[in-house]
Amino acid sequence: MVACIFILIAGSSDGGKDLGASIGYIPIIGLASFFLWYMPIYKGYMKEQALFYYIYFFFCGWHLLFSIYMIIGIPSTGSAGIIQTISMLSRKHIVAGVLGIVASVGWTLQGVGNLICYRQAHLGPP
Repeated sequence: MVACIFILIAGSSDGGKDLGASIGYIPIIGLASFFLWYMPIYKGYMKEQALFYYIYFFFCGWHLLFSIYMIIGIPSTGSAGIIQTISMLSRKHIVAGVLGIVASVGWTLQGVGNLICYRQAHLGPP
């Protein structure tokens, strides 16, 4: 969201859409992640019921795809990903570009961590 604020300040034509979407993502992603993949995998391990694993794999898979979508950074989507970062750096908006890099790296690390957890849940405990 902070990177989208700087994208708006830098004068991007879609900065308002990016900022609005990024503000909306904060409660939606937090609640959806908790209820759609954290709780199902917890219940799957505790109760050992296949339905909870299926729910986890379905929604965590969509979250992995969403992470890739955010890393790409298509304008007007609330993302400060690679496309937005290149756009800001090419127009000499260094602060917005650096924050876009930070956001892209953050989404990448989150996606890799999520992929590791996804694989561990699929393969089972060591």
